[in-house]
Amino acid sequence: MKKQFWLLIAAAMLAAALGGCGGQEDVSEPASEPTSPVSSESTPEEASGTAASDPEPAGEQPVGEFWSIPDDTPSDQILDLFPDFDLMSIPPLRPETAAEGDTVGKIKAWWQSLSPDDPLLDGGLTMTPEEKVIETVHDVPTLTALGEALEDPETGLSVSVTSLKSDGYLTICELSFSDHFDGYLELDSTWDDRSPGPASRPGGGSFGALTDDNTLTFSYFAAFPYVQLSQRFMTPFAFDIDLRLEDYLIDSRTAVFPRVDNTREGLAPVAAQLSPLSFVIDFAMIGVPVPESVADLAPIKLLDGDEVVYTIPGDGAGWNCNLYSAGPTYVPVVKETATVAGEYDWRQVSACIVYSEDHAEIFPDYDRIDAIEFEGVVYPLQ
Repeated sequence: MKKQFWLLIAAAMLAAALGGCGGQEDVSEPASEPTSPVSSESTPEEASGTAASDPEPAGEQPVGEFWSIPDDTPSDQILDLFPDFDLMSIPPLRPETAAEGDTVGKIKAWWQSLSPDDPLLDGGLTMTPEEKVIETVHDVPTLTALGEALEDPETGLSVSVTSLKSDGYLTICELSFSDHFDGYLELDSTWDDRSPGPASRPGGGSFGALTDDNTLTFSYFAAFPYVQLSQRFMTPFAFDIDLRLEDYLIDSRTAVFPRVDNTREGLAPVAAQLSPLSFVIDFAMIGVPVPESVADLAPIKLLDGDEVVYTIPGDGAGWNCNLYSAGPTYVPVVKETATVAGEYDWRQVSACIVYSEDHAEIFPDYDRIDAIEFEGVVYPLQ
C-alpha cells in the first residue's frame, strides 16, 4: 500500500504543464535558466535531417515578433504602434547608449554587433556545464554522497540516499528512513538553491511516493539538462540533498540539429535526448503559437531504420507525456539570418518530455532506436 503525496512547491511563472498522454498529473516546481547539449556551432552540413522534399533556402527576413517591426519605428513607440506586441519577444539586451527616440533598426544593429562570447548572452543554449552548478549555502544537515546517513537528534530518525540514477533531464532518487513517521514530506519553497535550479529554469517538476517500508522514491525532471540534484526537505526534519550527477549518469543518445531557419514559420527542434529513462525534445516556435498539448504536434516517432518503434503520443502504458515551457532563449540560427551577435535569435522554446509515472525505465530497447522523426523530418541519433 502506498501513501501518495505531492511535493509541495511554488509553481514557476513560466513552467506550466500544458498537456499529456495519460498518467497522473505532475506538480511543477521552480526550475531555472534553460540549457541544452546542442552546440551553437552546428551547421546544416554537420547535422541535417531528411524530409520528403529538400527545404527551401533561407529567406532574408526573420518572421514574427520583433524582427518584423520596421527598422524606422521609434523604439519608445513600439507598444503604441503595435499594441498586441509581446514584450517577451525582445531579447533582454539594451545598448548602454540607448536614448529616447532611438529606432528599432539601431537597436537591431547593436545586437548584431555583439560578440558571441559577450557575457550578455550567458544562459540558455550557451551555458557550459560549469555554469549550470548551483552555488548553495547549507545551514541544515546535508546528504552529499550515496549511502551516507543523517540523523535527527530530537527523534533519532535517520535518512540516507540509497539509489540515484539520471540522464541529465530526469533523475530518479530513492531515500530510506530508519522508521515510520506520520505526516508527509515537504520541500522548502526557496528557489535559489534547488534543482532543477539555475541550470534549467523554467520547465520542470517533481513527484514521488512514500511506501510503508519507509522508502521514498521520487523523480525530478526538467526541460533542459541540469548537473546537480539540490533540494531541501522540511519534514520529517530539515535536511538537504546536494549531489553532483556526473557519477550517476546512465547512457543516452542525442540528436544534433541544424541551425534554425528563422525565416520559415513552424516548430524548429534545437535539442533532443533519448535514454532508458526518458525522451525529451526541445523546439522553438518560429512565427507560430505555442502548442497547447502534445496532441497539437505531428506524431513524434522513434525509429529503427524505417521501422517505427514508438509513437508519441500513443504508445506506452504508464507514460507521462507532457509539454513544458522552457521560456524564451537564444536559439542558434543560420548565419544569413542571424539577429543577435551574428549567431542567435530570441525565441520561445518548449519541451516534450516523456518518462514513467512509476519511476522506472520506459525504453529498455533504446539501443535499437537510431533516429527520431519530428514534424515530418527524420534526424539521426548519435
